[in-house]
Amino acid sequence: MKRVVLFLLALTVLGGNRASATTASPHCIAHREVIHADDTAMSLAQHAGVDRDHFYTWLNRAPAATRKAMRRMRPGDIFELCLQPGQREHTVASVRIRRDSAGRRLAQKAAAKAAATSRVFDSITATVATTATPLAAAHGTNVARRTLSGASLLVIPVPPGRSLDRTLERRLGRHPLVAAVADFARRHWHLRDHLSKGSHCSVAMLASDTAAHGRHLRLAYVEVDDHGHRRRVYPYVDQDGHDFIVGSHGRSYRVLTPLLPLRRARISSGWGWRIQPVLGGNEFHHGIDYAAPPGTPIRATMAGVVEVSGWHGNYGRMVEIRHRHGLVTRYGHLRAFARTVRVGSHVHRGQIIGYVGTSGLSTGPHLYYEVWKHGRRINPLKHRHLLVAQHLSASERRQFNTLVARMASRGSLSRSGPVPHLGAS
Repeated sequence: MKRVVLFLLALTVLGGNRASATTASPHCIAHREVIHADDTAMSLAQHAGVDRDHFYTWLNRAPAATRKAMRRMRPGDIFELCLQPGQREHTVASVRIRRDSAGRRLAQKAAAKAAATSRVFDSITATVATTATPLAAAHGTNVARRTLSGASLLVIPVPPGRSLDRTLERRLGRHPLVAAVADFARRHWHLRDHLSKGSHCSVAMLASDTAAHGRHLRLAYVEVDDHGHRRRVYPYVDQDGHDFIVGSHGRSYRVLTPLLPLRRARISSGWGWRIQPVLGGNEFHHGIDYAAPPGTPIRATMAGVVEVSGWHGNYGRMVEIRHRHGLVTRYGHLRAFARTVRVGSHVHRGQIIGYVGTSGLSTGPHLYYEVWKHGRRINPLKHRHLLVAQHLSASERRQFNTLVARMASRGSLSRSGPVPHLGAS
């Protein structure tokens, strides 16, 4: 009897409204959703109104069992989210994945009827309005269309003089991984902001139709032929939701997206030469000044270990955090430190580490923010997405190689340019 009730409940939810929100207790708002084929934990949390940055922060502190359950969730299961009410926004208290056998069977039947495509580069999606005109025809005759396991591979050339950044953003929307691909091409291939006449660039996207979400585009790779030298870069998302990009020769880079140290602030002084406001004379400003009222909470932009928490010369009260991959961030002119911030303590992304002040060499309340990479200060405004060399795990390497090989076997990748293969090193 219990199985029949669960089956009918799953059928009702799948056929009608997917989500429901009820008050589980005076201190917790329960939000439940049936998991569909293209859902991720992040998309389900955002559907419930959770801020993306907050969910990442919570996920970094979540129990290992919870993260494991998220990796094993399947269509038809139940995503249960407990939200803690706040003054400005709700925060995540807990997440539970409840396996529903009846719901899984229904989801499998629905997927078979809709001929749903398999999961390929499933992090970067942009919904495209479904029309009677085929998607290939909508982009003109220069679009090459090939079939891959129910998805169509669209290869769209970028005309000379166009900006790769804007082309990707227009096709796929704003996404950290999309911006990182363009940043990779600019920094590692020395590609100009606008393509020169001797350069040829093409963007390959996977287009698929699903019954639940309509038509989607997914970035497959970007190829640049610069005076006969052809290279490609591929986006990839591992099972934990970490963003990677992989170059033509198999080198993989992790994409890190630091938070803004203040939620709402005005940049009062940027990176570069300026007149020193206190001492006078020209100086090179190696960080960013964020003007904010005294006492404004300051967030750690990335997870790391506190190395300095005290007075540090002209910085005044300063917090220095060492992160992985040779990255260091500094936060200067603080009025006070957070109670939990001490030398040697671990801080997570988004954790409050101190409060805006005017200590040290300062003319008014503001935060002085620096980013160091391998011992050199870099412009935080030009490095909103940091690329750090990091190998994929053995299982992720196999999955990536399989995805590329499947596309190559269809004749879409093997005809031009090197096809990456990640070895077991």
